[in-house]
Amino acid sequence: ACGDYMKAAMIAGEHGWLNELMEVARAVDKSNEAVLKKCADFCRQHNNHKFAKEIYVKLDDVQSLMELHIELHHWEEAFMLASAHEGRFSDDVFLPYAEWLAISDRFEEAQEAYKKAGRPDLSRKILQQLTHNAVVER
Repeated sequence: ACGDYMKAAMIAGEHGWLNELMEVARAVDKSNEAVLKKCADFCRQHNNHKFAKEIYVKLDDVQSLMELHIELHHWEEAFMLASAHEGRFSDDVFLPYAEWLAISDRFEEAQEAYKKAGRPDLSRKILQQLTHNAVVER
């Protein structure tokens, strides 16, 4: 029976049949981790992050759920998940968040996020770059 679910997941995923893929994911037990992870992988490949999230929640796969939030820049959800698992994800969240803030020209916020990520060196680097840019622009 386990092989049948995997075969069904492979066929549905390879063809991009996401509704059928989710039928498989919803039908299998949480203990059938390989099938569920394969279903989640296909969902992410086909940019259906809602279905991937549902599977990660079913699996209680907090790490993959966090990676999904970060990948999608769903910072609010990432911070809520990090606070629910205090101390486990702080560095994982704040470093990509700081990088995103810097790319978004939100440098002061990025500096703070780098500090929270335990990377004051990157916080200083942003300050040095901003100082350099201000001098060059004059």
